[in-house]
Amino acid sequence: MQRIRWVFPCLISTLAALLIACPSPLTEDMVLGARDIEPPRIAISTPAEYSAYSRVIHITGTVEDFAGAGRSGRVSALSYEILSHTAPKYAALSSNGSFVIEEPNDLRANITVLLKAVDWNGNETELRLPLVYPGNDIPSFRSEEASRSIMLSWNPVAGATSYRLYVEPSGKTPEPGVSTYYDGISSPYTLGQLTNGSVYSLLLEADAPGGRLNYSQVIRSVPLSTMHLVPRATERYDGIALSWRSFDSIPSYTVLRSASTAGPWTDISGPVSGSSFFDAGASGAGRLYYAIKPTSRSSVVSDYIEAAADSVSSRQDAPVAIFDGVEFSQRSAYKDGYLYIADYYGGFRVLDVRNPALPIETGYLDLSSIKSIFIEGSYAYVGGQRYTGADWVFALFVVNISTPGAPSIAGWVDLGDWASGAQPESVAVLGNLALVAAFNNGLYVVDVTNKAAPAVRISGRDKDLLGQAYDVSVQNRSGTRIVAVAGNAATALYTLTGTDGSPTLTRNSSSIGGGDSVAFASTGTVLYATSGSFLRAWQTSNPASPASLSSIEPAGPSVAMGKLTVSDVRVFVAMNIYGYAVADASNPSALRTAFVRSVPGATKHVAVAAGYAFVSTGQDYPFRIYGANDPSA
Repeated sequence: MQRIRWVFPCLISTLAALLIACPSPLTEDMVLGARDIEPPRIAISTPAEYSAYSRVIHITGTVEDFAGAGRSGRVSALSYEILSHTAPKYAALSSNGSFVIEEPNDLRANITVLLKAVDWNGNETELRLPLVYPGNDIPSFRSEEASRSIMLSWNPVAGATSYRLYVEPSGKTPEPGVSTYYDGISSPYTLGQLTNGSVYSLLLEADAPGGRLNYSQVIRSVPLSTMHLVPRATERYDGIALSWRSFDSIPSYTVLRSASTAGPWTDISGPVSGSSFFDAGASGAGRLYYAIKPTSRSSVVSDYIEAAADSVSSRQDAPVAIFDGVEFSQRSAYKDGYLYIADYYGGFRVLDVRNPALPIETGYLDLSSIKSIFIEGSYAYVGGQRYTGADWVFALFVVNISTPGAPSIAGWVDLGDWASGAQPESVAVLGNLALVAAFNNGLYVVDVTNKAAPAVRISGRDKDLLGQAYDVSVQNRSGTRIVAVAGNAATALYTLTGTDGSPTLTRNSSSIGGGDSVAFASTGTVLYATSGSFLRAWQTSNPASPASLSSIEPAGPSVAMGKLTVSDVRVFVAMNIYGYAVADASNPSALRTAFVRSVPGATKHVAVAAGYAFVSTGQDYPFRIYGANDPSA
């Protein structure tokens, strides 16, 4: 019994000793920490590189350390020294990694402060902060950004004999003697052929008397075009939701708002680090205009859009989508969820707009200089130019669109050589006859019975009377075929009789003044015509004696009216750089301006279908889609 009592305590003591000798188990944190090879990161808040310093150098910033896999590490020490002037000193770090350095000095030279941070695993990083002696700075150095260029300017430095610009194509601080430089420059100086959306770091050096060098602060600049940040708006009852494209090179953005395109523009957001903003203040404020600009690094302000909070939740006249795959959109036509675009420089484009918020190009034909398009059945009639192998001629193309994703040319007919001036400005189709307003060469009638071999039956009709023929509209009145042609000298009405192979055009009247566009009403015998700043309604039940019903100036006396589109009891009028107007034509004897929309670019034409307005915006502007409901109805 005594022997057992002695053995048990011995076993307990031995086991305890073994446990004490065993190391603690390895944890994931310990393994990741041991693998930590990532140095700390130093970020300076103030001052900027090459700033002027005072008798007390004041530096603020933060130091962060990561142990790998996104885990926080630990900074062991932060030191600093003025190179060639002071020995290293340690700076105090707060618990969140921030620091403040205040270093008295009596120096009279340009200096560099070297900061070093070391983490718990011995990883080290350095940051050099160049500063200039007061009087050796260039405080007036500034930039103005544009598309693919940056214009730099500054006030002359007293006694300076030359200037040098150091450039880094990144956020890196330019380093004299190392970075790319441009010598012998003067203010203003433009850097061109740059990449939009990329950051460039710029440092100006002035060669001053006595071998002294003056330096500017480093400017970080991002060239942009006015289209890069154009916002999109979603109009809601409680306000307007805005979104825009963001760039890694731009830390934050500012939302500008105005009640007028002429300004003033107000910052309503402060710096926004993301790419969206909700303007609750728009509710009940009426129609507003929005633009986006970078808070820093770029002076470019985007083109504006307009929007208004819904007065009722069902209204749908908001911007819907932008398609930037066009070069010079002139006109478009809609059929069964697909939009066919006449892109003057870009060709014949087919967009799938069954989801109007996400237009997708699904078909294309390489046609040249096309300005007009009309759809009838499974064919699009397209006016453009054709190269014969020896010269360019004006032509009317018949395009098979039975498969929208694979349009094909069924046939064509030449209208005239370049000297004829027979540019097909507008096309309309009645049965098997295509009517073409051919600019300097009057009106054409083309037999398209054989799609593979259309034939011109009448050419150059009334070219002297019409002047320049801009538009044509047709109407079948129970077998009586009526044609209206708008020319800058006169607008004429015709009756089309005879067979497709031998048609006859009889002019009924030319008393309507010259204008840019004509369009018959959806029903009835009313004709809408533009003339200068006016939209006019004409009763043409007797084509020989059209009678004026009413007229309006949708945008005032200084804005010329362009191409017309009739949709039920609404008339849409393109107004070039002023966007488009919507007229209420429910009573043609009392036309009323229902709505005017500003659109970036130069609106050439508005096609209306399925509750949407498809807007051709001219050269170098994207194609736009809007809801087509009238907010004033």
